[in-house]
Amino acid sequence: NQGGDVAMGTNAADAGDTWNASAVFNNTGGNRIRIGEDNAGNVFQANATFNNTSATDIQSRIQISRFGTASVTFNGTTTFTNNAPGGDIHISYEAGSSTTFNGPLIINSNAGVTNVENWIGNVGDVTLNGSVTISSSDRVAISQGSGLATMSAGNTINIGGGGFTGSELAIRNFTQAGSTAMNLTLTGATSLLRVANSTLGGNVTFSAPQFILTSSVFNGTASITKTGASDNSSSGNTFNGVTTITHNGSSEIYFGNGAADTFNAATTFNNTGSFRIRIAWNHNGATTTFANNLTLNSNKTGGTDQWSFLVGENTNSNVSIGGDLIINCAGALRSDHRFLNGAGTTLTLGGNLIINNTNSDPNTIITMGVNGTTTYNGNITLTNTGGSNGVTFNSGASASATQAAGGSFTIPGGFTSGNLNIQRFTQAGASPINLNLGGTTTLLRVGPNTTFGGNADLRAPQLYLDGVSIAGTAYLEKNGTINNSGQGNNTFGSTTTIVNNGSGVLRTNGNNTFNGATSITNNSDGDVLLELATGNTYNGSLTLLNAGTSNIRMAYAGTNTFNGNIIVNSTNGNGITFCESGAATATLSAGNTISIGASGFSSGTLSLPRFTQLGATPQTLTAFSGTTTLAVGPNSAFGGNVTFTAPRLLLNGCTYSGTATLEKNGASDDAGAGGNIFNGVTTITNSGSGYLLTGNNNRDEFNAAT
Repeated sequence: NQGGDVAMGTNAADAGDTWNASAVFNNTGGNRIRIGEDNAGNVFQANATFNNTSATDIQSRIQISRFGTASVTFNGTTTFTNNAPGGDIHISYEAGSSTTFNGPLIINSNAGVTNVENWIGNVGDVTLNGSVTISSSDRVAISQGSGLATMSAGNTINIGGGGFTGSELAIRNFTQAGSTAMNLTLTGATSLLRVANSTLGGNVTFSAPQFILTSSVFNGTASITKTGASDNSSSGNTFNGVTTITHNGSSEIYFGNGAADTFNAATTFNNTGSFRIRIAWNHNGATTTFANNLTLNSNKTGGTDQWSFLVGENTNSNVSIGGDLIINCAGALRSDHRFLNGAGTTLTLGGNLIINNTNSDPNTIITMGVNGTTTYNGNITLTNTGGSNGVTFNSGASASATQAAGGSFTIPGGFTSGNLNIQRFTQAGASPINLNLGGTTTLLRVGPNTTFGGNADLRAPQLYLDGVSIAGTAYLEKNGTINNSGQGNNTFGSTTTIVNNGSGVLRTNGNNTFNGATSITNNSDGDVLLELATGNTYNGSLTLLNAGTSNIRMAYAGTNTFNGNIIVNSTNGNGITFCESGAATATLSAGNTISIGASGFSSGTLSLPRFTQLGATPQTLTAFSGTTTLAVGPNSAFGGNVTFTAPRLLLNGCTYSGTATLEKNGASDDAGAGGNIFNGVTTITNSGSGYLLTGNNNRDEFNAAT
């Protein structure tokens, strides 16, 4: 055609044309060639070739099955070559039209302009009973409009030897029967692969600078790679085979943007590019589902974006994982992970949570829950060894997590940098928790609103007790140099051991409850102080050992209650002090004692101001040695008989309801403030070489034989 339009089958009532030998159509005049413009039953029995090489674009088009009553069948190999600037290929243009290819279909397009229309189906339908091979520097669409494209079993879509560098390859409303693999690689700088409302029966391997997948079903394995720039959104897809999504480009990949996705086999996301991947991004009230394991691999190769993966970012965008969630965060670039940032979001994990964080950027952090609710039905295993900022559970006030009974929480691979924050976390059942953090500044924070149902062994260079309830035994150890002051509000249900083996202070604000026997040991250059703002309650025995160069500062503030025996030991440092704050009080309940333990009291001072013993149980404090001091008062009271002997004795204001036997046996001079009331028989002895003075500031009162 070198002139105007050429149209065949213009009358819908006419019988179709038949070509029994190979047919070649050349369009060079800039107008249209139409085969089956309006009539049905057109048949090509052999090969058919259509070439559009018009130098000018008047309406430079090759059109097959143009109007709604038209149909064309190709029984041989069909080739369309569109090299006309602005030229188009239209197949099955209007609703009701149909085209059938019973042999291979080859599309070659190098028209070189952006508005080229290569449409293998538009509003009409196309049947593909052979494979499709596409080579193009232009856009190509299989089913541009609402029409359907169907491919029979044993066939596929291929990229030809000329490659695909065009702006877009769109596969829409397309159904591939059978299980033949499909391999599509797009190599243009911004080429987009779009799959929408389609079902692909075989394994797919896609690679493109951009991809958008919408409301499609992938029945085989899927390996899909993004290699270029521009943000791309996918949603509403179902992946029935093992699926691997790889981001090797820049800008963002979105999944679940508007509708939830379903992954019915093991799924892996790889971020090896320079930007981020968002999963379950924005589908209010719906759930992105992973029926098997989900693996998130990060090893970014460039860029300055801090994020690697964001999961469940918007309101009520939920996630369900039937298998394990495996997070492998590697590389040297910051690669943050964030889960459940959206209000009302949920994550249900049927298997284990496994985090392997070897990333070396000191700011990289994995945040398991910001505002949503997480359920862990398996074990939690953490490794953090690269130098990153660590792992946080439930950073936001509205976040929470529950681990089902029988699940363990361990760090067998080491945790040597950053923070492990376990907040708003409930462990059902009684599985033991063993968390031993290495490094020199690594921080472990438990609470607020955290519950461990079994025994807990928590050790770290930094330890913050910010509101944890431990039902079983608890071993809590700080072994680093940095000062730590937790929020308090902790509850310990059984035997509890607290040890400061570092050189910084270990403190809490108080309001802690200890329901079992409690042991506090200070081997540090810093103090141990558990009642910085409010008092504690000790419902079992309490054993104190100060072996460091500082001291243990008990009942520092608030109202403190001791419902078991108190055993004090000090072998180094400044000793043990009660009730330093002027408003603090300590009460020892009836039937209990304060005494010196097997390690003795050979260093520092035992200071007992504002200390009250209820009941009449006798009290004995005599195993002091060296140059240690016993200071009693002001505003203290002992209800039972007392026997106190120490190298230094400061009587600073105490009411003794029973007998009082008090002895100083050291060399230093001691001047007590006075203000003491002795209601029972009292014996005061100075067997040392320094003086013993009482009543230095306030008068004493002796109400029995003295």
